[in-house]
Amino acid sequence: VTPDQPPSASLTGPTDVAVGEEVTLDASDSTDDREIARYEWDVDGDGTVDANTTEPTYSAAYEEAGTVEATVTAVDSAGQTDTTSTTVRVGVTASLSAPAEALVTRTITLDASDSTIGGDGVTYRWDVDGDGSVEANTTEPTYAAAYEEPGDYTARVVVTDGANITDEATASVAVEARAALSVPESVPVGESVTLDASASTIGGSNVTYEWDLDGDGTFETNASASPTFTHTYERGGSYSPVVRVSNDAGTTRTASATVTVESGAALSAPAGVLVDQQI
Repeated sequence: VTPDQPPSASLTGPTDVAVGEEVTLDASDSTDDREIARYEWDVDGDGTVDANTTEPTYSAAYEEAGTVEATVTAVDSAGQTDTTSTTVRVGVTASLSAPAEALVTRTITLDASDSTIGGDGVTYRWDVDGDGSVEANTTEPTYAAAYEEPGDYTARVVVTDGANITDEATASVAVEARAALSVPESVPVGESVTLDASASTIGGSNVTYEWDLDGDGTFETNASASPTFTHTYERGGSYSPVVRVSNDAGTTRTASATVTVESGAALSAPAGVLVDQQI
């Protein structure tokens, strides 16, 4: 006769839950050579059995923040037992959202509002560029940040509640540099026009602007710190000036725009007329 073997208990559950959130503890993978008669549930790990079930799952909610060791004891038909546990952190599950794309030097909002938090005294530590250094500590779940150089960044927030329960989350931000150029839609021949690259966002320092005034591929001006340039077109036509924006980190971007230079109205009249005849 094969001797009856004790059961082998198994327990799984969520790692992180919010205060008051219903969770399901699952002992379905528990085994026995004959039959498991019941499951004894110590939901908070305080040594007291909170429930007995014949089903291998049990649902409960935690009303206080903290870390608990949820425990299940599998009892077979012969009264033999096995006990196991799983760790559940109650009170903080960090969440972070951010724009997937951003322009260099332009402010974006990092948002941890969807974090699940219990208790008072919640703080947020912001590692904006993911380099391991915390740029700011706040009690608000949002933070405004700007990146000075283009690149791919992994922003990180560490959320801590009043019971010192901590979790962190990350979000990826692709930061781009961009040149921008605006010009009037049209100007008369001989009238000065202002080429304006003020909306360019390239970051870094010692930003300079060069100008290809007619879009022929040749930059007629030397590099200058001014984002605007005034030019007069002496012949009518359509022109597509280009600006090249650079910084001392070697980042360079170009942009173009189209301006129509109008030659002026043409005047026609008959070759001859009679006195007092209207034309």
